[in-house]
Amino acid sequence: MTEASASKLENAAQAAFSIPFDGVLHLVDRDKRTPILAVDGRSDPPAISEPPADAAAKADCAWHADEETLLRVLTGARGLLAAYTAGRLQIAGDLSLMARMELAKP
Repeated sequence: MTEASASKLENAAQAAFSIPFDGVLHLVDRDKRTPILAVDGRSDPPAISEPPADAAAKADCAWHADEETLLRVLTGARGLLAAYTAGRLQIAGDLSLMARMELAKP
C-alpha cells in the first residue's frame, strides 16, 4: 500500500467512525493478510492508528477486504452489508461488535 492510499484510507476511517463502539476493529488487507489500520472504538471519538506489532491478539473484530473495498465501504460508496453479502468483505471475530458499530453517513 502506498503512503497516499494509506492516508486516504485513514482519512476515510476517521470520517466513518465518529461514534464509540466499545471494541477494537482491524482493517486487514485480504491479499497480504496484514492489518492496515486499527480502530479503537473504546475512545470518543474512536482512535485510528497503525495496528500494533501483535495486532491479532489485540483486535476484537477484523474486516478482511482489498483496499478498494475498504475505502468504498468507509466512504459510503458501497454498503457494508452489500460488500459482505457479495463476498468482497469478510468479518472475523466478535460479531456483536458489528451491532454496536455505526458508520457515519457521508
